[in-house]
Amino acid sequence: MARVLLCLCLSVCVVSFICSAGAQVPGQQVAAVSQPSVPRLVKFSGTLKDNAGRAKTGMAAVTFAIYGEQEGGTALWMETQNVTLEEGGKYTVLLGANSDGGVPMELFTDQWRVASGEWQEKDTAETQSSQSSADRWLGVGGPEIQTVARVLLVSVPYALRAADAEKLGGLPASAFLLAPQRDSGQASSHTTSSTGTIGAGTQPEMAVPLKAGVAAATGTGSSPAPTVKPNVATATKAGTATAKTAAGAETPDPDDFVAKFSATASLVPSAIFEVNGNVGIGTTAPTAALHVVGDTVRVTSPTTAQLQVTGPASSGRFGQDAAGAFLASDTTGSSVRFLTSNGNLNEWMRIGSRGSVNIGSAQAAQFGEAVFAPDNLDTVHSATFESGSQYHFRLSRAAPDVLGSKDFLITPYTYGMAIEYPGTLEVWSGNFSVHINRRCPVIACGPGANLWVGDEIDSGGLWVTGLDSGGGTNSNVILAADRFNHTSHGSLNFVVRNTTDAFRFDVGAFGSEVMAGQISGTASASNLDLFNGPVQATLRAANGSTVDAEIGATSNHPLSLFANNGAARVTLFPSGNFSIGNSTDTAALAVGTTAQFQVTAAGAVTIGGGTAITQHVSITAALAFGEFSAHSCNTLSVAVNGAAEGDTVALGMPNAVGALDGVTWFGWVSGPGVVSIRGCNATVSKVAAPPAANVRVDLWQH
Repeated sequence: MARVLLCLCLSVCVVSFICSAGAQVPGQQVAAVSQPSVPRLVKFSGTLKDNAGRAKTGMAAVTFAIYGEQEGGTALWMETQNVTLEEGGKYTVLLGANSDGGVPMELFTDQWRVASGEWQEKDTAETQSSQSSADRWLGVGGPEIQTVARVLLVSVPYALRAADAEKLGGLPASAFLLAPQRDSGQASSHTTSSTGTIGAGTQPEMAVPLKAGVAAATGTGSSPAPTVKPNVATATKAGTATAKTAAGAETPDPDDFVAKFSATASLVPSAIFEVNGNVGIGTTAPTAALHVVGDTVRVTSPTTAQLQVTGPASSGRFGQDAAGAFLASDTTGSSVRFLTSNGNLNEWMRIGSRGSVNIGSAQAAQFGEAVFAPDNLDTVHSATFESGSQYHFRLSRAAPDVLGSKDFLITPYTYGMAIEYPGTLEVWSGNFSVHINRRCPVIACGPGANLWVGDEIDSGGLWVTGLDSGGGTNSNVILAADRFNHTSHGSLNFVVRNTTDAFRFDVGAFGSEVMAGQISGTASASNLDLFNGPVQATLRAANGSTVDAEIGATSNHPLSLFANNGAARVTLFPSGNFSIGNSTDTAALAVGTTAQFQVTAAGAVTIGGGTAITQHVSITAALAFGEFSAHSCNTLSVAVNGAAEGDTVALGMPNAVGALDGVTWFGWVSGPGVVSIRGCNATVSKVAAPPAANVRVDLWQH
């Protein structure tokens, strides 16, 4: 029944088309219907050069030919035109202008040229293999014209295929006659009157194609009109429509196949089945408005191929365009949702109309939610407030943590990308690494990888960077209190919370480090200790003791001072001895590289390695010597406490006394605690008495 109804629709369409061209009345001849024709001229532009490669000028005879191959083969069509060339050899022509009917439409259809030169349908033509390609190539040539490669014809020339719309089932409208309606319950019969008009009181039912050799009626009445019957594969049952209408829903039967025209203009069942308003393709039991059974449903288009789904509240599409496949929600404010079933159908992902992407949305909120959205549209914003309409990623907990936090964000901001979580953010990993990215300019990122721990206003903070300068001692790591522009930030504080704790500095191979130093302290003292093997050096600051600052060796080792990274200049030994200029423990005080000057614990001094000087006494006395006769001496004595016989005596004479000509002065210990001073005149003349003066007496004991 569905097939008969479809044929009726086709018949009404054809009859309406014919009647619109010119009304017919009984006894009149069928007039020819004038059909608008698709223009068969193709505009083409190019440039011509002569065989020497120079642009041609003037007018030239040019042959245009269309081929089925890029190279070789036989021309499917050609024509020659006289072409007027512009500056540079440029020209524009209309292909087909010199050919009757223009460019043959068959060049771009399923009709191929056979050996006789005629065009026949593909499935019946004795085709040439060179014409089996759907591509068409244009060749340009002529006398004194440089040969150029053929040009592939695309898009616009294939618009000629639209001319096929003038045909139905591959046949022109002139191949059809109008058949009268049959009576209900009678066998199907389609006839025309001898005048080719529809009988009075009848209604047109279908357009019937004429068989080969059957012409339309001429209207002369000289011969009876032929009766034309469609070759229908399955007979139409009488009274079917009335019976099915009375019974309600239809029961599928063979007549429910939608009919189609075969290549021989016969009506045969198609692969489309219709029953109860449902259409099936590949099935005779459609359960939906369109039910397709097969491996693939294909929608093709030269622009956008798509499937449109429209409901009372929204509309969407699934399709393919030049940018690739797409899934679209066309209704303003609507979303694209992704639902799956784990026993119940749940929405697990949603793309909102404003660009947000929610994973685990409303129906799955108990599992948390992941959102990809613009910062200025999301309900949770980054603390930086610098992202604006840029997109950020948010991962939210279903229930807040112990501090009330729940939203984790990764977002762009002024200086780069920010990771934000108001609560505790932990990294559970064996290693946490920050490496330099070579794509970041040194002027922006520095020569190494940087780790910042920002302050409360995000102006800087702790800056850690590692610099690779070839490895070993050439490479280093910097730890600094720094701003982003590397200006002063403030102090870098190292803190331990207990006085028994210490900052320790270890040195050594991985896993075998030993302590090289520590900073420790108590309530009354702070210590900086350096260690190397059994040696420990300490710098101590003590508060409230007799000694406020100390430097020394906590271990039983000498303490030395050196300069210019050379040998020790001053050494303090565990014995308490002190050396200057040497590291030999020889005396309480030893001075010189070989201890030339030494002071014993008893105070004895050795100079240059000689006999030790145990005591030195120095006094002054006012002495007044009298006149010196010729060859005579004068003696005076002074008391020197501790002087003993044999002690060394030295005199310090003032100039008024020591300058007397011919007088010689000397002193000695003349008795216990007494030093005598004598002056002798060795001349033959008398020397006047010198003025009274203070004389210094130095005495050394060994």
